[in-house]
Amino acid sequence: MTLPVLIQRNGKNEFLATVVGLPDCHASATSREEAIAAVRTHIVDLQQGSDLAFVEVELPDAAGGSPRELFGAYRGDSTWGEVFDGIEKERQALDERNHQDD
Repeated sequence: MTLPVLIQRNGKNEFLATVVGLPDCHASATSREEAIAAVRTHIVDLQQGSDLAFVEVELPDAAGGSPRELFGAYRGDSTWGEVFDGIEKERQALDERNHQDD
């Protein structure tokens, strides 16, 4: 099995090896080779002590129907415009706060 491993050097002159897609599967060492060897051991330990299961989950349809049935569901709702006005005000306030930090 071949897995992608991200190698990073931290400020402490250590190498951190992290398995891509498995952020809890990582190891650090003083050399790149040692970090890779340590993460390889961690992968083997993880594999030996684990089992993989596939679980089927039934998700309910939104609002009890298919997405196609939802088109136009809120047509004529007088509060719909107010919802979008509120969203726009929140976006503007967030933009103003972000620009203040610049």
